[in-house]
Amino acid sequence: MDLSGIDVICFDGDDTLWDFETSMWGALAAVTEHLEAAGITRRGSPVTPRWLHSLWTEAASRSRGAPMASIRRESFAAMRDVCAPDRDDLVDELWGVYRASRLAELRLYPDAADALTRLRADFRLALVSNGNTYPDQLGIEDAFEVVVMAQDCGLRKPDPAIYHHVRGLFGVPSGRILHVGDHPVEDVTAAANAGFAVAWLNRRGTEWPLPDPAPRALRGLDELRGPR
Repeated sequence: MDLSGIDVICFDGDDTLWDFETSMWGALAAVTEHLEAAGITRRGSPVTPRWLHSLWTEAASRSRGAPMASIRRESFAAMRDVCAPDRDDLVDELWGVYRASRLAELRLYPDAADALTRLRADFRLALVSNGNTYPDQLGIEDAFEVVVMAQDCGLRKPDPAIYHHVRGLFGVPSGRILHVGDHPVEDVTAAANAGFAVAWLNRRGTEWPLPDPAPRALRGLDELRGPR
């Protein structure tokens, strides 16, 4: 990808630099195993990761703009209300199981560390995330000049305001910032609406899902190459 005219590259985190989805499903499986060991069921049947994820989706639709941790805890509360309404302590317990498992299983994509090391020699780098994984939890904190987390700054994708906030921190024109992310709306459309150059990280090779013209797509971070 031609990076001429770019001074800053900002990255999404979840499912861009690290494999959030795999760690999430693993953590939900750990929660269901914990519930099974405690004898907590859903009307006599085991609680499944897929059902827990559906509760998260419902909670997310009701709580747009809330931190990811709050939405996850809300989904656990919905599960508790169905399966163990007398267990007031269950949400905290399950959040601890989920969080510990997710962080233990979280891994950078194989191309991420090398790309960050190579690119920071020529560009200023940022992380912009709606999630709650911080770069120090994966040992990549030194790569970024700026880290913008939605839960800390009060701004959230797909609101272009979070990208305007990033531009202000760097003090460069929007057009000299490239944002790289996997989400068509939160990363590509939102950053483009803020005037950023954009690249869609499409690791799975899927079709562009929006009616807008498809942006430049990358199959991996190794396609980002600086001037050297």
